[in-house]
Amino acid sequence: MSIVNYIKNSTNKIRNHKQQGFSWREYSQNESLKEIRDFRKIIENHNIPEILDREYIINLYKESKYYEAFAFTMMWGKINAERPQKGYKGDKTRTPFYCALNHGKINIENALIASKKELENSNIKGAYQLFNSDYKIPGIGSSYFTKILFFQGLANNMEVMPLIYDKWTKLIHVELLVEENEIDKLTQFYSKNQLSKLSTESANYTEMGLSIKIKRNSSNLDISIKDNFEEEAYADYVNRMNVLASNYGIKVNSLEEYLFGKELRSKKNRNKSNPRVVLLEAINKNLARLFDN
Repeated sequence: MSIVNYIKNSTNKIRNHKQQGFSWREYSQNESLKEIRDFRKIIENHNIPEILDREYIINLYKESKYYEAFAFTMMWGKINAERPQKGYKGDKTRTPFYCALNHGKINIENALIASKKELENSNIKGAYQLFNSDYKIPGIGSSYFTKILFFQGLANNMEVMPLIYDKWTKLIHVELLVEENEIDKLTQFYSKNQLSKLSTESANYTEMGLSIKIKRNSSNLDISIKDNFEEEAYADYVNRMNVLASNYGIKVNSLEEYLFGKELRSKKNRNKSNPRVVLLEAINKNLARLFDN
């Protein structure tokens, strides 16, 4: 089944889908993170609920509490605060979250203020580009800084809503481009070599009955955008998803959240009710056909 038809057949489920809240306590108990004074001040606030939902974070952005908004956005996204970056084994000050927080409250706030201004001017490309250049935050790549743009869009009720651009949503982008036969754009944004590998890896995931091979590692499904096309690819994905959501009368953030699906590590999620399985099947089928031609 194509992803577009899957969306069409799932509109009621998408409208009624509600994301569960998250517990942030594992971060509050991290001794290395607590060494950072501004972060420690946040987690010592006893008024913060044990389980947080998106609305709590959205309100932080609405109230212009930029540093708090950043910290909870990262925790909501389950940023790594335990495993040091390659080459720094055992050094907890080299985890992505520690490096980001260690960048300093003022620098983080300035980055979020700058991206907010770009979004207020409907410049999604510009907001994306800021985090890759002048306002780059250490340890934070597109999978995480687009979460900032996502929440800023929700807080400001933007007409064209920025979305999260990570491993799984890039796969959604690839599939939409293939289904809409926009092969020129597909190969402009993604290399043919990577697409060919993606076709092979998605095939390794899917078997008869759409069960997922436990031995496979989902990191093999990573696909990166060609140099100098990141902002354009992101804007293309955002616009494409906003149009799709509008066509079917659903909220675009609900659409992305639903298609994101559930982790494949759990055996109970390896079935057709999980959008990730449907996505992998569609990619395998369509990319294989593309490369056969």
